[in-house]
Amino acid sequence: RIDQTVRDQQRYRTTGAAAFDTRMNVQEVNSKFLIYMAKHFGYADKAIVKNLKRAGCEIIAPAEGFIVKGSEGPLKEGELDRARAWGAKLKSMIK
Repeated sequence: RIDQTVRDQQRYRTTGAAAFDTRMNVQEVNSKFLIYMAKHFGYADKAIVKNLKRAGCEIIAPAEGFIVKGSEGPLKEGELDRARAWGAKLKSMIK
């Protein structure tokens, strides 16, 4: 298992990566608990970037967060278009 992890990390050293998460607008959900959690712990994008870097990936673009309706989705109006544009930007960065 350790040998496989080392091989994976070596492979990822030349891999470009970008992270995204889906998130709710905590103000719209109107939950004091969720507002507290978002304020103090943030969103998943930072942890995803940290794990990608730990695996040896080069982060090629800032992480992005896409807003969902309510607490589970689907994506809010306009977010799918924003996600597509972000994906197209990433694609243009790949050599």
